[in-house]
Amino acid sequence: MYPISISMIFPVRIIANVGDGGNEADIRLVEDLAKSYIKKPNCIVLLVISCETDFENQGAGRLVLKDPALRQRTIGVLTKVDRIEFGGSSKWLRMLRGEDQPLMHGWYCVKQRDLVQLQEGVTWEEAKSYETEYFQTTSPWADLGPSQRSRLGSHKLADRLGSILSNLVSQELPGIRKTVTAELNKVDQRLKELTPSKIADPRRVVITLLRDFTKKISKHIEGIPPMVNPADLTDTTSTGLLHSLNEEYGRFTVKLHKTAPQFRPWTTTAKVDSQTQKNMLDSAKQDDDAVGLGTTNSLHADEIMDLARRSRTRELPGNYPFSVKERLILESVRQWSALAQECFTEVKDIVVKHIIRIVEEHFQGYNNGGLKEAVSKITSEQIIKCSQATTKKIEGLFQSECYPYTYNEQYFIGYKTKLLTRYKIIHQELEGKSTLVAGLKAYDPNNSSSVNNNHTQWTYLNQAITNLQYFGMTVKTEDFIALLPQHDMTPALEIMAEVRAYFEVAYKRFGDNVPKQIDADFVRGIDGSNGSDGLDVALMSMDLSTEKCVEYLQEPATVIRERTSLAGKKQRLEAAQLRLERCYRG
Repeated sequence: MYPISISMIFPVRIIANVGDGGNEADIRLVEDLAKSYIKKPNCIVLLVISCETDFENQGAGRLVLKDPALRQRTIGVLTKVDRIEFGGSSKWLRMLRGEDQPLMHGWYCVKQRDLVQLQEGVTWEEAKSYETEYFQTTSPWADLGPSQRSRLGSHKLADRLGSILSNLVSQELPGIRKTVTAELNKVDQRLKELTPSKIADPRRVVITLLRDFTKKISKHIEGIPPMVNPADLTDTTSTGLLHSLNEEYGRFTVKLHKTAPQFRPWTTTAKVDSQTQKNMLDSAKQDDDAVGLGTTNSLHADEIMDLARRSRTRELPGNYPFSVKERLILESVRQWSALAQECFTEVKDIVVKHIIRIVEEHFQGYNNGGLKEAVSKITSEQIIKCSQATTKKIEGLFQSECYPYTYNEQYFIGYKTKLLTRYKIIHQELEGKSTLVAGLKAYDPNNSSSVNNNHTQWTYLNQAITNLQYFGMTVKTEDFIALLPQHDMTPALEIMAEVRAYFEVAYKRFGDNVPKQIDADFVRGIDGSNGSDGLDVALMSMDLSTEKCVEYLQEPATVIRERTSLAGKKQRLEAAQLRLERCYRG
């Protein structure tokens, strides 16, 4: 079977078996290959059938004739007609006359050179002469009418093929010309895009590129609105640099908060069931939201008291050294260095990824001359310089927190007083005075129902409040909780309240100072918006000689390869276009 396109003849034969050592998969491979060619609408199929074998046993016939569409583009060829068995020509004659297995272009008979003629070196012209003589003198071919005789011989087949091809070319030629012209226009447009630009001042071009790059970096550092990248929600370029950094600072603050001292204003020996303990923790959380969240060990009132007593040296009775509070404070603070450096590491990763993305986008197409590589190297050095300076500053912030100090007196004392009252309430409730404490907290002199149970007791309380007001002292009922009798754990509760209050001041201060230091010395240090020498200054240290800038602006190898490939393609298309024009004009 010979599929013939208007531009090529590609012979394909369907094989039915393989020899020893062959691969049976080759049968299917050849069949699939033939199918891939003959399915093309501009393919003329030459179906070659050998007359020495039954038609039904030849795979090529089955492949083509079962498809009505293929019948319209198929020319049947009967070969080896000299080997038809005696009396077996009738079925082949019916096919030649179109009575059996009819095809749009009909069937033709040919006689090729036999083995003897091939060995004797019979020429093609001599073979055609022998073929003509055979059909004119051999029955049943010599007895056929004029219509059938016009289908005998290779020259008749060739004439018919030429006619069919000519018609097909005439039909397809306008479309082919249009396709070639359109493809040529595409190639010309792409070559125009790839035309090397004439650079009059390479040095100026490179400097402009560098300045635009540093401006873009500064814009991102100053802050731009975020954009959503659905494909990558962690894309810091899309989400906005400062947005990503602020999220990391928020996580850092949460981790700091978890280092709060975990004080329990009751003794380790107190008989506290799980429900009571839960209630006390819930009560403590009203004034200390870090209760139960900490990464430090829990400390009870008697443990604090024991530490205070063992720390006394020359202090007067009732006094305890400041080192007790300092030690408890440092239990939390010593965790801050690692947390701060961890935060800074995350910030560096975010910033570096962001800047790498900007470098890739801004200097895309400048790989070949080394410009992008040079910028990346200097940018990396600038980041490292800022990182080292910031690391030292963060360590300095941590070291300053290792020496407890605050001038935020109002907040510190207010928070300490609130916590001490809360601790005393919890402790008094454990001492069996929960009813009195609850009553004092719930008492409302304007609500008669709150004084009905013990009218005399609340009368005395009202009198006390009134008398204190004569002295200019405005108090509330719950303030009397602080007047409850002292006990041996009172110093411990005071230490706990003071340490926890200081932690609140210090952790908020450190939680602000670390992000502020990172932003000032690292983030803003990169572009120099903090007043230091930024990336713009560092990039000017590059070799910006005219010769080097010409090298920087060299085209990428991929562009050169593409231009070369397109030039070759254009040459082939122009040659094809010229031949098509000649054919079209006749």
